[in-house]
Amino acid sequence: MRLHIVTYSFILISFFISCKDASLPVIEGATAGLINKKGVLIFKNKPYSGKVIYYGDTKYLKSEINYLKGKKHGLAQHWFPTGELKEKRTYTNGIKTGVHYGWWAPDILKFVYHFNTEGAYHGEVKEWYRDGQLYMCFNYNKG
Repeated sequence: MRLHIVTYSFILISFFISCKDASLPVIEGATAGLINKKGVLIFKNKPYSGKVIYYGDTKYLKSEINYLKGKKHGLAQHWFPTGELKEKRTYTNGIKTGVHYGWWAPDILKFVYHFNTEGAYHGEVKEWYRDGQLYMCFNYNKG
């Protein structure tokens, strides 16, 4: 019985890994010839779908941003040169959605924003000073 569970788990994990959309490209943004036309990312004269990666001056991973048909879609992340997360945001067809986080430093929050599915602030919105003291706190209802 235990062997069947292990086998089933392995097959299930393999299935999820293989379902990852391998057809979407990953390109380095700084050298890729990307053009922003009125808020739509264009690559080779078409709206781009895939991941764009940017590297900092010292070749550290600076950001990864997912696009669908030229608009931000899914996760967008930015890192400090030290490798710690600087910002984490989500988008749906170019619209800010979900909870967005930003940090001054790895353990010091800069902001937490909540967005609804239309891109309006919805819920708690907080910002902090660089020293960690709370700067503002608001609650929004559909913007």
